[in-house]
Amino acid sequence: MPDRPVSGRISRMKKEYRYELHLHTSETSPCGQVSGAQGALLYAEAGYDAICVTDHYYRQIADHLPGRNTAGRVTSWLSGYRAAREEGVRLGIEVLLGMELRFDGSQNDYLVFGMDERLLVDHPDLYRLDPERFRALADEQGLIVVQAHPYRPGCTPADPVWMDGIETWNGNPRHDSRNDRAQSLAARYPRLLRVAGSDFHQPGDVASAAMLSDHLAKDAASLATLLRDGQLRIA
Repeated sequence: MPDRPVSGRISRMKKEYRYELHLHTSETSPCGQVSGAQGALLYAEAGYDAICVTDHYYRQIADHLPGRNTAGRVTSWLSGYRAAREEGVRLGIEVLLGMELRFDGSQNDYLVFGMDERLLVDHPDLYRLDPERFRALADEQGLIVVQAHPYRPGCTPADPVWMDGIETWNGNPRHDSRNDRAQSLAARYPRLLRVAGSDFHQPGDVASAAMLSDHLAKDAASLATLLRDGQLRIA
């Protein structure tokens, strides 16, 4: 007679959800070569449960967005995310809104998690700020701010006091992001989150990094809460 579990019930492994936290679309990011819908499909096929669309936002992009007013330009910026989200509903993969923000006078990039669609309507000139002034807005809005690839050529590590985390693994194969140095930096600041992302721009970039969680975020605010609570870890 086969052994039975002590509880008398078959044990089940807990579901582990797979996230992509750094993804660009061709509708919005000039460097993106894959549409939002196709990106959602590629990640669904790769077994991911959620993706966060982090299209670029800086002056040169914001100033050239189509639209007669701020709301119209924000609608243009959201087009890649919305296409990905529509496809995600069909495929059963969560598509969350984020941003890769760059301030005037700097080549540093910051991944922003937890934003809603109104952030740019209310604050269209985010690129005019700096990390210190953006920190106040992030706290007000409940955002998570992570410096992307801080040691990529042209970038410099920001003051950790203004950050929630560091992208310690950037999977983009066309850049030397010096991930080992980013990991060493994070080790000096234990309070900072460690984040990994594929920095997806084209089909060959899919699934070069992942974050794992026991929980599935259903919106951007939930993702920020999971990050803040340490509920996501690098795969």
